[in-house]
Amino acid sequence: MKVVCDREKLLGAFQTVAAIAPARSPKPILQNVKIDATSDRVTLTATDLEIGIRHVVEGVEVQTPGAALLSVARFGSSLGERCGGSRNTSWQGPPAGLGTAPNHTGSGRREL
Repeated sequence: MKVVCDREKLLGAFQTVAAIAPARSPKPILQNVKIDATSDRVTLTATDLEIGIRHVVEGVEVQTPGAALLSVARFGSSLGERCGGSRNTSWQGPPAGLGTAPNHTGSGRREL
């Protein structure tokens, strides 16, 4: 998965969805947000098994579709960081399957 988008737009969507994911849970999988990138949009999804949320982010450039699980604690703080003053952010992850935790690649870009 490879996505290029406006950092502020994605951060706002991520924070909205992450508010549903529990900080502590006997099921650690619930402490994540699922990102699903299709050809024209990114969908962020979270649940606490009582309530769920799905947020569609349009106007993103999806270079390679895919899906990944994002740790609310690790990805949220990473996404909020300012890097090189760039508004655009790029993430790259496995083309099929689920990945975790982004790694910083410099120049305002992130690699997942």
